[in-house]
Amino acid sequence: MTKSKQKFSTSIDLGSKTFSEKFSDPADYIYEAYKELSETDAKNFLEYRKNWKASLNLQEFDFPLYLMTEQTFSCNFTCPQCILGNKEEQKKYETPERLLPLSLFHKIIDEGSKYGCRSLSVHYIDEPLLVRDLPERIAYARKKGFLDIHLVTNAQLLTEKKSRELIESGVTRVMVSIDANTKETFEKLRPGGTFEKVKQNLINFMKIRNSLGLKLPVVRVSFVAQEDNIHELEDFKKFWSGIVDYIHIQSFQKPYEDAKDSRLSENNSIPDQIFKCDQPFNRIVIRADGTVLPCCSFNAFELPVGNVSDSQMYNINNETIYDVWNSKKMKDLRKVHYEGRYKEIDACKKCVEWF
Repeated sequence: MTKSKQKFSTSIDLGSKTFSEKFSDPADYIYEAYKELSETDAKNFLEYRKNWKASLNLQEFDFPLYLMTEQTFSCNFTCPQCILGNKEEQKKYETPERLLPLSLFHKIIDEGSKYGCRSLSVHYIDEPLLVRDLPERIAYARKKGFLDIHLVTNAQLLTEKKSRELIESGVTRVMVSIDANTKETFEKLRPGGTFEKVKQNLINFMKIRNSLGLKLPVVRVSFVAQEDNIHELEDFKKFWSGIVDYIHIQSFQKPYEDAKDSRLSENNSIPDQIFKCDQPFNRIVIRADGTVLPCCSFNAFELPVGNVSDSQMYNINNETIYDVWNSKKMKDLRKVHYEGRYKEIDACKKCVEWF
């Protein structure tokens, strides 16, 4: 494919804003941190970010730049803005493997390392802190050359012990979803959690990291703006500013067809420009049973593109990540998005419209 000169919007344009007193881009902050620690790591991180920016312009690569792993399809919260908050929807997408086997995780990391992949998430639509050996998994990936390791958590289980283990593991980004600035709103949007406990856990995490004189992991707190919490947005920003490294405001996306539509009216419109999703050009999601999805949307469940499990029960074709990434399914999907024809794929059309 040749690079298109026509202006278009991508997944990063579907409504998100970042606020920080330290930087304009967390990747720049991570790069500066690596410069103080390792010249080689800094060089490799910079090369990865160069490729990442190229992928946003739909440049193709031989191997995904970012591997997302579903550690466990479960959560201790039942948030209404998530599939895991609805038992009937959850049942539709459950896999035989509730927990990503350690052997498969090692296989994923080993192949990623072989191809020089630098970015990993240890979450998808799940609560990764439910996985007891998560710090050891992160440490394994870090030793294999992964330099941008993401963790999204609701922080209910972020104890002082777990905080220290995660900081020592080499995780690069810790992102905590809170979505509220009062107990009342929190309990409405994040049932199953305890507002004051989540707040204190995150504050303690920051104290521990800072007491060790470390810049990493960079820490984000996020707020999914919607009808039920928008009145608390400014107070949320004021409270967390100066405590965490940055604040991320995201647009609400309906998790499934019959979910309550809590989008803000001003965001409830299709992008004016041609929309071309960059996600099939830079990442894949690997579920606990090895199923590969081409993006991180809720709708990706409808678009499986292969399986990389180490079990013959699921992976009958002995596929590798490289095989799936370079398969006809993935190439065809990239072609559709490169040409701005996302509406031809029902799951992609719903994804954009539900934002």
